[in-house]
Amino acid sequence: MRQIETFNFTPISNERQKIHIISLSERLRKGKGSVVRPHRTNFYILFFVTQGGVKHLLDFQVCEIKQGDFLIIRPNQVHAFLPGFDSEGVIIAFAEDFLLHKSPQYFLSEISRFLNELSFDCPFHLDDDKRENVDLMIHMIKQELSNPYDTLQENLLQNHLSTLLLFLVRLIRGNFDNSIRKNRELLYALQFKRLVEVSVGKQSTVSYFAKELDISIRCLQKFCELHFGKSPKVIIQESLLMESKRMLIDPSLQIKQIAYKLGFNEPTNFTKFFKKYSKISPEQFRQSLF
Repeated sequence: MRQIETFNFTPISNERQKIHIISLSERLRKGKGSVVRPHRTNFYILFFVTQGGVKHLLDFQVCEIKQGDFLIIRPNQVHAFLPGFDSEGVIIAFAEDFLLHKSPQYFLSEISRFLNELSFDCPFHLDDDKRENVDLMIHMIKQELSNPYDTLQENLLQNHLSTLLLFLVRLIRGNFDNSIRKNRELLYALQFKRLVEVSVGKQSTVSYFAKELDISIRCLQKFCELHFGKSPKVIIQESLLMESKRMLIDPSLQIKQIAYKLGFNEPTNFTKFFKKYSKISPEQFRQSLF
């Protein structure tokens, strides 16, 4: 069984910046096969398909990404480029602290919310006219990265990337509903989902997350049912199960270690939980991967 790798951010196009742009073909060439195996990153990836189509493994689900689609991959998600495709694309990778570095406090919270809104585990399609705008924004980032470093470069890159993210958020919001109320409800639902992910194994009660979002449990229930078709409790369980699967890929972790890391008092309780929602034991799941 191969141990899953976690890739740290490595500058490519500009060694002074925590953002880079690379083509899909070059990424596969530089990756030397590692990116076609399940792996994690500790940074965000924006992936745009410009020609053809590609299948991408994202948290054990296969996403078909076609020409004109984009996908955002969050830190710590397990993913891989599946082989056997004929396509081209653009990959923008950036560390979260790149956007936050030197940013005003109000901007920090806004950027976190925008990243939450983009965090759908499925591709989103861009129409031709929208792709032209996105291509222009990508070009501006690429052009700035090619310039010699100066004290203004980081701010310029932050602004260019923020503009791109804002543009994508606007498109996603328009795809759901233009009303302010609906957008606010969707944002709460997405913030909840993100909070659950970063708190997995530490917090598990619906009341805790409702308090963190400063809304009632009833409102949280309504927003999740409306936008995800699931209750908050089910979303918490699914997040815990997903993190269990991610950790089980790593053969260096014993099942009892995983159980304790995820907040279970006893390994047997973890095994019961896993079998209840996946229908097989953790050990059987681990064996099925390789």
